[in-house]
Amino acid sequence: MVRDCDQNRLHRLDGFRVPPHASHDALHPPPSVHTLRRRFHNYYPLFCRMRPEVISHGRPSKFKSQFHFFKSPFRTGGYFRDRWCLFDFILLFFHYVSWFLHTYQLVTIWFPELGWVYHDYFGVIRSPRPFIMVRFIRSLVNFQLPKNRIQQIIKRSSTQIKNVTIFFMFFMILYAIMGVQLFGRMDYHCVLPGTDPSNVTIADLAIPDTMCSQKGQGGYECPEHMECMKLDMTAHAEGFYGMFDNVVASLFTVYMAASQEGWVYVLYDCLDTLPSYLAFFYFVTLIFFMAWLVKNVFIAVITETFAEIRVQFSEMWQTKEITSEEHLRQKLEKCEDGWRLVAVDSEVQHPNAPKLLHKVVRSTSFQILMMMLVLCNALINASFVYRHDKTDEPRKRIYYYIEIVFTIIFNIETTVKMIAYSFKTYWKRGQHKFELILCVGSTLNLVPTFHQGNYFTYFQVFRIARLIKASPMLEDFVYKIFGPGKKLGGLVIFTVVLLVITSGISLQLFCYVPKLDKFRTFPQAFMSMFQIITQEGWTDVVVEILRTTNTKLVFCVGMYFVGYHLFVTLIVLSLFVAVILDNLEMDEELKKVKQLKAREETTCMRTTLPGA
Repeated sequence: MVRDCDQNRLHRLDGFRVPPHASHDALHPPPSVHTLRRRFHNYYPLFCRMRPEVISHGRPSKFKSQFHFFKSPFRTGGYFRDRWCLFDFILLFFHYVSWFLHTYQLVTIWFPELGWVYHDYFGVIRSPRPFIMVRFIRSLVNFQLPKNRIQQIIKRSSTQIKNVTIFFMFFMILYAIMGVQLFGRMDYHCVLPGTDPSNVTIADLAIPDTMCSQKGQGGYECPEHMECMKLDMTAHAEGFYGMFDNVVASLFTVYMAASQEGWVYVLYDCLDTLPSYLAFFYFVTLIFFMAWLVKNVFIAVITETFAEIRVQFSEMWQTKEITSEEHLRQKLEKCEDGWRLVAVDSEVQHPNAPKLLHKVVRSTSFQILMMMLVLCNALINASFVYRHDKTDEPRKRIYYYIEIVFTIIFNIETTVKMIAYSFKTYWKRGQHKFELILCVGSTLNLVPTFHQGNYFTYFQVFRIARLIKASPMLEDFVYKIFGPGKKLGGLVIFTVVLLVITSGISLQLFCYVPKLDKFRTFPQAFMSMFQIITQEGWTDVVVEILRTTNTKLVFCVGMYFVGYHLFVTLIVLSLFVAVILDNLEMDEELKKVKQLKAREETTCMRTTLPGA
């Protein structure tokens, strides 16, 4: 029988009433195919909502399994109604396709007599698999705002982002059309007399290769022993960058020039081909509008959007208590340079800790002494000079013994602090944890094998970071920039995951391209994609890839790298700006405490004044 459902709805199916005690055969007479199909569609929405429990009474015991089998995954509450489930299913599908493709490749190798052929470009099917890293990001992100609130923020900010995007594309298309109209195809080069325009070698060109114009046209005129000739060169030979043959090629050139990378070379080509005032006007205005104005407006809008989201997520990123370190309360004290937060637990002495030792560790003289030792250690390490002769080894041995002395001193400092504070209190401070890690790493660096391989030298160098504590203003500023570390750390993880995903996709897309060595291995692909993020010589990377790509796929490859560069330069970098701005903002609770403290002080002054 069926429980937890409306009996009336169960007994009134398809307009007729069925007795509750009716048998299975009475309920289900042999229907025709049309009747069965019609009844299935009528009863289906009801069955999807009921989730019945079936008690075995002979034949109906199989109803439960059949019921779940017919339940469609696309209905409300089904598997494919959830977008993340659909995403996981697509990744699983590509995983099985990749497995089948790999099996096919092995069959072609092991059984060549079958005549099956495997082409390298079949590996493009594997390119979506790196998106599995998105699940890693999803496991780290925990939204505390309601879903409808997030949708409202995105909807409100998307309009502004859309307007700026249209503004950006307007200038892109404007300068692309202007470039086609002003410059067009620039094919005139200075070559030796008698050069075949269809078969040009490096020996025929000027050194360096120089574009030119005919006499009297306002451009560069070739020397007497050379002539200005129109060469028949393909886009692969010219390198795509700096071409204004059509709107698409001009858009590519305008975007690369707007990134301020290599645009001066395009400017020189235009100066050599046409009158200089055209090139100066075009590129000066392009850099002003595209590189300085439009892109910065886009970044400002993105930053403002994330600022609004940042306010909503402030509860997720910041704690409600005024704390600078974990489990340490703070109190507000007035110092010579103003109000400061001082850790309350930092002055608490453990009952079993020596009072004199605790007083010495807390003294200003001890702190200054340790900072001076850190500074001396840093200066000594910086004084070493490699002369690349026989004197390097003896001098390195002397510096090694000096490092042993400093390591022993800092280890003694750490031990004394543990005794003075007790280990439990010592471990609560983040500064003490950092010092302990430095001591452990520096001690391991004294092992001759590790010292020669420079495995732990970084711990020795990072001692200089302790000097930040010597300046309270610098310490506060560094803390404001980096904050608790959760936001910047999450953003760094997001950037690294993005690099891993794009590197994996690019590896699968371009590893089979002949004469292209930038994506043979994953480290090569990772460094190539990272170079595009830094924008240092990224045009050279893209041009080299386009030159080795099939002509039919040049447009798709160009869009892939332009879209990637646009995303990382406008979105990812804007995220860093937004996070740093958020960290530089003063804590609202700290401001409230300051206001209350100042109000109390004012009240006390009024009560002590004569006549008050």
